[in-house]
Amino acid sequence: GSCHWGALRDFGNIIRLRVVTMEEEPRVLEFRGDELPRVSHAYGTNGIITEVEIPLAPAYDWVEMFVGFDDFMDAARFGLNLARQDGILAKLISPIEAPIPHAYFQRVAPHVDEGTSLIALMVAPHSMDAFETFAKLNGAPRIVYRSDDNDWPKGPGSVPEYTWNHTTLRALKVKPSVTYLQVRYGHGEEALARIARIREIFGAEVLQHLEVLREGGEPAYAALPIVDFTTEERLDEIVAIHEAEGCMIFNPHRYTLEEGGRQTVDDRQLRFKKEADPKGLLNPGKMIAWDDPDWRFERMYTYPGARAAAE
Repeated sequence: GSCHWGALRDFGNIIRLRVVTMEEEPRVLEFRGDELPRVSHAYGTNGIITEVEIPLAPAYDWVEMFVGFDDFMDAARFGLNLARQDGILAKLISPIEAPIPHAYFQRVAPHVDEGTSLIALMVAPHSMDAFETFAKLNGAPRIVYRSDDNDWPKGPGSVPEYTWNHTTLRALKVKPSVTYLQVRYGHGEEALARIARIREIFGAEVLQHLEVLREGGEPAYAALPIVDFTTEERLDEIVAIHEAEGCMIFNPHRYTLEEGGRQTVDDRQLRFKKEADPKGLLNPGKMIAWDDPDWRFERMYTYPGARAAAE
């Protein structure tokens, strides 16, 4: 739902958190509004979240689809333009570069060739007429699979389970040596230019898997690309090249809050940890700032504790 509702941290996507502190005499606290970032997405470093209140949206019998493209950049542009259609209710827009579908999606492979890129989609039933009209006007890509109208002898299962990190998991089942990264490409034409540049640099070494999310009211592209792993040194180099090209990396190969992607000290979360977990008992080692409040992001893996763990 991120293509419609944005990210977890966006205003309104969490209503309330109940948190228990790790003090000698624990307190039970209720957080709302501008207090939520004190503990939201902190990986249990500064409080134990015992209750979450979130808003719900109407439930639909979503139409799940795989839509095929001969050119991946056509798929990327189609997905971004679809996300801009305010009248088409989509829950999922996930472009996936060839040959991932043929190589790693075992139930999908018989229905595509090595050159077919896909977009995995979830569209509300009442939006399907509009989606079909949009598709005709935007290259008329091939519908490979449609959950409400298909003749596959063995269906693919749930389309969302081919997206986000399920894509990586399916690749690992076939080729255990691959890994992945988490990338933020940004908005609009700038994002498409960065994607094209990264593909030009790496080719098949870094296969694209994009996810549309709404950010500040505009559709943006994040990615969980499939990386052909060779060495840790090369993986670090791939990260550095992405950053040099203006792509933000949320690195899943680093365990600290700051090096994993935040790339800065979150003073609000640090202050609350000092209050709620004065002895540093919760998830020790996860928050660099607890040990080094003056830490500043300069390059990946500068924190000695992370280097020691890697070694």
